[in-house]
This record gives sequence, C-alpha cells and structure tokens, in this order.
Amino acid sequence: MSEDDKDLLLEMHFDKQTNNSISNPLSQLSLQEYNVMKNLLVGKSINEIAVELNLHKSSISTYKKRILKKLSVKNIYELNIIFNS
Repeated sequence: MSEDDKDLLLEMHFDKQTNNSISNPLSQLSLQEYNVMKNLLVGKSINEIAVELNLHKSSISTYKKRILKKLSVKNIYELNIIFNS
C-alpha cells in the first residue's frame, strides 16, 4: 500500500484534530473494498481487478455489491458522480 493510500485510509476513519472516528461514508468500507472501489472508479473490469488483487472474480463482484450497498448507490456511474463532484 502506498503512503498516499495509508494517509487516505486514516483520513477516511479518523478526524486528525480530535483523533475521533468520523462518520465519513468511506469509513464503512474495508481496505479491500476501498481497493476494489478505486479500481472500479478508474474503469477497470472485474476480471482486471481480480488479476491485479489476486482474487477470484466472484470475490470482486461481492466486494462491488457491498460497496454499492454501503455507499447507497445503484451503480458505478452513480459512484463516479459522487467522487467527481
């Protein structure tokens, strides 16, 4: 994991000023879900992500479903709108 990813993960889960957990929607995601989401947002297919993360494509599909549910979006298009607004 890169330093930028580590920093983002910390930002997702903690308020640096108070050192308390925050209610950021991304804080609901596991590290693996976050990695899958990053790859989905850059347009990679489930098969490409599975190869890159060394996981079965059914696992990636499961992570995708969990991401969409946790972030209350219906598809990757809506997810892109959230992160590009």
